Amino acid sequence: MSDEEALDLLMNRSFQSEGEARLKIIRAKQSSVQLSTYFVGRMALYRLRQEIQRELGESFDLGRYHEAVMDHGSLPVKYLPELVRARLKEAR
Repeated sequence: MSDEEALDLLMNRSFQSEGEARLKIIRAKQSSVQLSTYFVGRMALYRLRQEIQRELGESFDLGRYHEAVMDHGSLPVKYLPELVRARLKEAR
């Protein structure tokens, strides 16, 4: 995809201003791997939720799950499974 195609996509389909779109293109060129970490983290959180939902069955509570995740603040997702499971056991 050319810069102009990316600019068109960001402005017309993602509702970015031209300046914002140009900065995102520059950012993607300078650190393209970093941008994919959002997706990787989202998928890790999705898998964790599915696992815990399967483990808890009918007793799964989405609000309690979210609290257990958020209680630990900002940390690498790889540490969450153990911490979230421990927090949910405390809450029972």
